[in-house]
Amino acid sequence: MTADAIVLVAGMSTRIRSLTQGLPKSFLKVGNESLIERTLRLLRGAGVENITLVTGFEADVFRDAFPECNFVHNPDFATTNTSVSLSLALNARKDVKGADERTVMVVNGDVYYAEGILQDMLAKSEHTLAAVKRHELCEEEVKVVVEEDRITRIGKHLDDRFAYGEAFGIYQLNPRFQRYMRQELNVMGNRKIFYEEAMDRLLGGGHDVRLHDVGDAIVQEIDFVEDYESLKQRV
Repeated sequence: MTADAIVLVAGMSTRIRSLTQGLPKSFLKVGNESLIERTLRLLRGAGVENITLVTGFEADVFRDAFPECNFVHNPDFATTNTSVSLSLALNARKDVKGADERTVMVVNGDVYYAEGILQDMLAKSEHTLAAVKRHELCEEEVKVVVEEDRITRIGKHLDDRFAYGEAFGIYQLNPRFQRYMRQELNVMGNRKIFYEEAMDRLLGGGHDVRLHDVGDAIVQEIDFVEDYESLKQRV
């Protein structure tokens, strides 16, 4: 099965500038490997070679470090959210021969995740999947509501009391869903939202997104200094 990847790395990381020292957040190291180096290694290990980085803040740092990747730039990274970055990348795929017929992995660049998750998702390539971790939830996290193995709602706005777990930023979009996702993002045109809001609208329209529960695997999205320190103690 052939799949591509979109890795979102446009953000300014303002909440953890004391750690990043002027570099993008995905250059934070866990052990001897940065978050972005790990993500690229794991994607390639899962057989994904066609990787696009959506850059914004300090874009040249990524271009210099990873010239083998494709690049899409979000020039308005300082005033927009992930919906714009993903929309730019999905729109760019329209001009690439055969891209609309290939599954695409969408990965947030500030997430540490255990080895094997990508391979397990790609083994179910016919489905659109959201990787989900079950733990105590809070307002900050993107949450999902689930019926059996299907996700019925997704977003930060959901009540954590009724949510199944956290969608931590790894999605597999099959060709049909990615086309609808591109259209929905273009129609919504809201530059301040997370792209999961478009997914939630598609779910409300009857589209199929399956749960990929990662179980006990270590997963950590790095939003705050405390997240980074906690992760270093666990790996």
